[in-house]
Order: sequence, then C-alpha cells, then structure tokens
Amino acid sequence: MIFSPQKRGISMCKKLLLLPALALVLACLLGLGACGETAEVPGETAAPTAAGDANQGLYTCVSVKMNDMDIGAEGQWLQLSPRGQARIFLNQQPDPCQWSLNGTNFTLTITGEKVGTGTLKNGVLTLDLMGTQCVFLKDGAEAPKEPPAAANTAPAKDKTEEADLPPAGHAYLACSGDLYRVTYPTARFQPSSDGLTDLVGRDGTQGWLARLDTREAVDQWLAGLAAKADSPEVLSCQPLSLTVAGSPAQGAVYQDDKGWHSAVVVDFGRNRGSKTYPMFAACLSFSGDSREAVWSEDIQSIAASLELI
Repeated sequence: MIFSPQKRGISMCKKLLLLPALALVLACLLGLGACGETAEVPGETAAPTAAGDANQGLYTCVSVKMNDMDIGAEGQWLQLSPRGQARIFLNQQPDPCQWSLNGTNFTLTITGEKVGTGTLKNGVLTLDLMGTQCVFLKDGAEAPKEPPAAANTAPAKDKTEEADLPPAGHAYLACSGDLYRVTYPTARFQPSSDGLTDLVGRDGTQGWLARLDTREAVDQWLAGLAAKADSPEVLSCQPLSLTVAGSPAQGAVYQDDKGWHSAVVVDFGRNRGSKTYPMFAACLSFSGDSREAVWSEDIQSIAASLELI
C-alpha cells in the first residue's frame, strides 16, 4: 500500500496489515494454493480445552477461495485454545495468534492487529483472511451446504441485449469478495501474478484495491490524505476531489523520496458490504516513477469505473 495514516508501506487487498509472518504465508497461499510442507497437526500436546467451551479445539481447513475461485485447501488448520490464544498453520510453520467471539462473530488477531473476521457456529468457522475466504471445520462438524440457486424471478432478457462484458480492450477486476470492481485497459495493465499487488502496468506502475471496513478507518485515511499537503516528507502534493460511483471521493497525487503515488478513497457514507465483509469505503492507489505513471488518463478511467456489484 502506498499510503496509510501511519505511513507504512502495505500491499492493499492482499496485505492490509503489516504482519510479516502471516502476510508472507498468505502471499504464498494466494500464489500457490499450499506451497509449504504440512506441519504436524496439534494433538494431545495442544493446550487443554476449557470445560464448557465447545468452541475451543482443532479446526481443519476444508475450503480456500479468492474472488469465488477455489485455490485449494491442503493441510491448513487453526487451533483455538483457552484465554483467547490460538495457532494457525497456512504454510511452513504455525503462527501464534489470538481469537475472540461475540455471539457468532469471530475475530482473529496477531499482536493486536485484526487479520481475519468471520462467523463461528456449530463447529463451522467461515473466515475472511485478508480477502481470502476460508472454511474451517471442527472434528465432527458438518461442512456448510451450498445455498440452493435462487429462482429466477427477473424478466427474461431480450436475446439482443448485450451481456455484462467489459468494453473492447478492457477487463474487469473484482475485489473483496466481489463487493466492487473496476475496469482496466488490458493494453496498459495486467493482473499481478506475485500476490503483492492487484494490477501491474507495462511501465512497472503498481496498483492496489482495498476496502475499509469501519467508519474509523475511513476517517483515518481521509485525515492522512489531507495531511499530505503539509507533510515535510512530501515533495509535491495535489489534492483530489471526485465523485465516484455516485459517492464523494477524496484523494491526492503526491511525490516523496520513494517516487510518485496516487490514492483515492471513495466514501460510501454507510456500510455497503455485508456482515461478513463490511465496506464503508473503497480505496484505489498506484505507485510509479512519474506523475504521469500514477495519474494518467488510463488510471483516472480506472478510478472513475469503480462500481458496486
């Protein structure tokens, strides 16, 4: 990510928080499915389960998806222990973490930083790990069934009606569980293959998309953008005020000692996501070697194309 209120370099959408251990294994998981050796599953040596808390215990991962694409689950697990302690294995070695449950709302953190949210009920844990949707099952729990297809009550489309296809020479990029998408020109950009960014320009420009899941996060971002103009670390800054997807958007094009950057926050004013994937704002940002690289006509069209789906 090229901008944050704390001025940390964090990859958006794939790495929303600066947590090196989990970010590394998630990047490997997104790129290769399961690319490390399977760790020994905790057994009798694991922390004992507290009496009366049926939620504690070993959960085996049975599904890993990104943007509704199954990328495979093989050997991953999550151990929930007493006093909110936990261990998660995604790749190479288990990582210590913490968990909490409010009703059925589940939260996973590492050193106080939220890295996953979801629901836990009847031994079934559905967890969003930095944009990757995982399902963990406790021993004896039944896998959730796919919901039946809804009856098609919409009027039949005329055969001549055009399908939902991007314009010629463009493609769609969906983000955050298909909450929203942008349209990008394939001649200039392509999806990143390294799992660290979302789009890569032919000139090396990098682009990120992410959602902000709380009102507080939106306010922090907007305050951080406004502070760019007076920051001694910023060599040049141009504030932006736009309207995107019918919502107000604030942004900035600025230069620092690492190069040129652009950032746009589309503030929806309310939660436009779901319980599992709340979204109060969408973020788009780019990093490159010149002002033209981060705020060209193509990039401005990408920002303007953002739409909820």
